[in-house]
Amino acid sequence: MLLHMLAGPRGTFDPTSTSFAGAVFGRGRVLGAWPLDILDDASLEDACMFLVGRCGCRLKNESPGWDILLNLDWEKALPAAAASAAQPAGSEAASPPTPPPTLPEFKPLAVPELVTILPEIEKPAESHKGRLIAGLAAGLALLVLIPRWLRK
Repeated sequence: MLLHMLAGPRGTFDPTSTSFAGAVFGRGRVLGAWPLDILDDASLEDACMFLVGRCGCRLKNESPGWDILLNLDWEKALPAAAASAAQPAGSEAASPPTPPPTLPEFKPLAVPELVTILPEIEKPAESHKGRLIAGLAAGLALLVLIPRWLRK
């Protein structure tokens, strides 16, 4: 099941018979999965630069990738990982492990809202109408004046 989650929802290759790599970041978000026969240094570098590079708000808001299911309590695991990373190497035996700090209960300030942004429809500018009226007036004037000029 994990292999199928890592391979992604598209099903472009069979994860049970193909060697592949998946870039997992954050809290179980998969950026992509690539079969090893097409994975090269340039594509690895592109994926890494996307994750750690400058903020690409437009791209990151579109939320590339997919989520995998993880049986993990992030609110407990992250402080515990931070506490164990803060201890110097070899100090685990000298002192008992400190319990992770407890976080206050998370209460969202607002309910998330789905917003759809539609492309703007271009409206003809007023200058186009003015040009059209001026062109029609000039054409009408030529239709009236040319026959008179030709009679003379």
